[in-house]
Amino acid sequence: MNSGSVACVQSVKNPVKAARQVMEKSVHSLLVGEGAEEFLQGLEESEKPMRAEYFQTDVRRRELTAKLSTGNASKNNHPQKVGAVALDRWCRLAAATSTGGLVGKWKGQVGDTAVVGAGIFADDKLAVTCSGDGDVFLRHTVAQKVASLYHHKGYSLRAACREVMSENLKGSCAGIIAVDAKGNAVVETNVGTVIMWLSSLPTLIHLDSQF
Repeated sequence: MNSGSVACVQSVKNPVKAARQVMEKSVHSLLVGEGAEEFLQGLEESEKPMRAEYFQTDVRRRELTAKLSTGNASKNNHPQKVGAVALDRWCRLAAATSTGGLVGKWKGQVGDTAVVGAGIFADDKLAVTCSGDGDVFLRHTVAQKVASLYHHKGYSLRAACREVMSENLKGSCAGIIAVDAKGNAVVETNVGTVIMWLSSLPTLIHLDSQF
């Protein structure tokens, strides 16, 4: 397994690209904050840093206004996490995910997205990525639990995802997508709306947007 992650970055346009650069061009697996941005800007092919306005949307502004008026960060913000799992023709597996996190979260908070075994996992047998409350996924090492049931308990990929959802994610909005080396693909969620796409070149299929 090889991995790379960035967290608490403020000017990185493409966090997944940045994470891959950490994986391929540093000796570390996770870089955070100013250190991550300094490393990325020091690369020969570095991208131009983006101003804060680039990342702002009307939806997130409204959520921040609501948070400031109540004093609480909602655990059910407008969906904004993106995740992907992939299996190529040589049976190599990969996972990637990116998120802006909860609106109004505490400065310095790192969620599950950047932590292998919590919100993301991939090896030579399966790839998993998750969406939901990052603190819950961190506490329960959700992606690792899916992998463990699949590897060591004989669960099918779907059964492993469902078991982890049932046992660890009750009361929390959550979703898991996964694929294994046999080509089995799984989407499990306990929320009402998920936008999914399946690509098998040269075809791109919009699977579903409602459950």
